[in-house]
Amino acid sequence: MNTSRKHAGRRFNRRAVVALGATVTGLALPVSGFADHVLLDSHPGAGFNAGSVTHWTCALLFTGFVTWHVILNRTAYRRHIAEVSGGLLFSPKTAVWPPK
Repeated sequence: MNTSRKHAGRRFNRRAVVALGATVTGLALPVSGFADHVLLDSHPGAGFNAGSVTHWTCALLFTGFVTWHVILNRTAYRRHIAEVSGGLLFSPKTAVWPPK
């Protein structure tokens, strides 16, 4: 029996994973914050409980995913800023354009 599988030209898409991670953790932040402060009756000076740890973990993961997203899409962001600012922030001549 042949246990090896061939991938049909599909690669691991980092951008999709980063976008999905940012979306999931971004949506979990208000839910975990609501659960922490209202349902679990957590006060800022009361220390950490499961709701606080969940909220902080979601916040750190969200920050990491958003930072990774900006790094992966930096050329597109630079090109967009050059177009929108009319060359005030970045020169449109030095912006990286996609190949034609």
